[in-house]
Amino acid sequence: MACVLNLFVLSLTLLATLSVGSRQFDVLDKKINAVHDIMEVKIEMIKEDLAMVVKNLNMSAVGEIQGTNGNVSTIQIANTMVENMKNSIQAAEDFYKVIHRGFISEKMALRKSISRIEQSMTNLQHKLENVNGDLTSKFQLLNAEINKNKDDIEKRVEKAKQYAILKSNEDCKISNIKFNGELSLLQSNFMKIVNDVKKDLADIRVISINQLTFTRHTYDNSIYFELNSTMNFSEGSRRCRQYGAHLPEVTTSGENSFLRNTFVGSRRGIRIFLGATDQLIEGHWIWEYTGQEVRYQDWNTGEPNNENGGEDCLEISYWNVRWNDARCTTNMTIVCEFNI
Repeated sequence: MACVLNLFVLSLTLLATLSVGSRQFDVLDKKINAVHDIMEVKIEMIKEDLAMVVKNLNMSAVGEIQGTNGNVSTIQIANTMVENMKNSIQAAEDFYKVIHRGFISEKMALRKSISRIEQSMTNLQHKLENVNGDLTSKFQLLNAEINKNKDDIEKRVEKAKQYAILKSNEDCKISNIKFNGELSLLQSNFMKIVNDVKKDLADIRVISINQLTFTRHTYDNSIYFELNSTMNFSEGSRRCRQYGAHLPEVTTSGENSFLRNTFVGSRRGIRIFLGATDQLIEGHWIWEYTGQEVRYQDWNTGEPNNENGGEDCLEISYWNVRWNDARCTTNMTIVCEFNI
């Protein structure tokens, strides 16, 4: 890493030097071009002056030949002036050449320095490329080693997780077995208590029902008794519940025959409510106490017909001793069913 930093610093230094040298070279080149332009202008001006003198000299020479004011001394002076100007031009050109050679020499020396710097930069670039390649190879090896270690660590972690899950599952199974055993024991004890309470309640209810003064009739697992006064459906249902009973719910033909023969039979004018209604959904008859759908049926012909609307309660009537839908507000004989 220290080697790379050193090479980087050296490269920055060479770049800075190269940049300064390039700027100096550009300044020198501009100076040479400026001096060259100035010398060109001055030489051109001298040449123009020389041309004017030559022109005048020629005019004087022509005048002398034609017998004008021109004379030999004038021509000599002119020739001297021309010669002097030629010498001035030559001197200026020689001075320009000296200066130009000096600038060119400095320019070449500076160009050589820049070339050496550029060569050093090229060599440095090659070294940097080699170092970069070496670092890349080392980084790839290091990355491969890291990945290898990472894979190994991940495998170990996964094994540890699986072991923990298995251990947890085994502990959970053991806990579940213990919990299920304890739960079963609790449920067994609870059901025993519930059954004992039910038995005690049944005994109490039987004792209570036995103390009633009503005439009682027993069929299957129920006791049936008739109240002393007629009532509508709602009142009759309420009074039955006061005795721990409910309006009869017929589920078999035997029970239906028992009720017909015992409480209706040939007793003229007797009508008894059964505990079913279709008040919630017309035509859908439900036993009020258990909430069960009425399955066994003994409807009279043409019934139920909901005559004139509002016939939502079930009765056994004396005229045909079969089922009929009737108005719930009608007063009828109330028979209660007590489940033993």
